[in-house]
Amino acid sequence: MRLLWVSDHTYKQWNLVRLHLVDANAPESLEDQLKVFRDPYEERHMDIDSLLLTATLWNVESGSELLPPPGCIVDIKEYNNLRLYGKTQCQLTARLSQMSWIGQKL
Repeated sequence: MRLLWVSDHTYKQWNLVRLHLVDANAPESLEDQLKVFRDPYEERHMDIDSLLLTATLWNVESGSELLPPPGCIVDIKEYNNLRLYGKTQCQLTARLSQMSWIGQKL
């Protein structure tokens, strides 16, 4: 999966980030994908989430140097709580130790 962007969220007293991922073989550039998915996300998040895989990581902030950079290829080796929300939105929970990535911004 290719990481498009990371967003910060709060649930009760906990901080979390969501990694917004797309098919690694998609032919579009990162910049083009960000225009399609991230830029209109606030207004159309339900529609956009149905086209992406969203991975939740707890107790980390989006500015952390421990996170993969946008555009890299992310391999999620293990995960928990794989769920389909609203019959179209695929989400899972993972830890950084369950992930590896290669490459920098494409």
